[in-house]
Amino acid sequence: MTDVRPLNDGEADPQSLSVRIANRQSTSLRVTVEPWAREYNVDSESTATFKFEGPQPADVEIHAGDGVLTIFAWPGAMLDDGVHR
Repeated sequence: MTDVRPLNDGEADPQSLSVRIANRQSTSLRVTVEPWAREYNVDSESTATFKFEGPQPADVEIHAGDGVLTIFAWPGAMLDDGVHR
């Protein structure tokens, strides 16, 4: 079987990925998005969606701590400027 992928200027089409964070805690949650060191607060009982686009394969790594969540984007990825709540 042949694997055929569309090309865009010699590169594979960008991949989109959304990460939805639901804070079910009674306190706000601090979310840091790396490698940009952008920090966001997700209020108690609310959600936030972080949208990324970049080269394939799309992959994020998430680390959880006490009241803190860190999302690490993959190399070459771009973070959508807005956080969607």
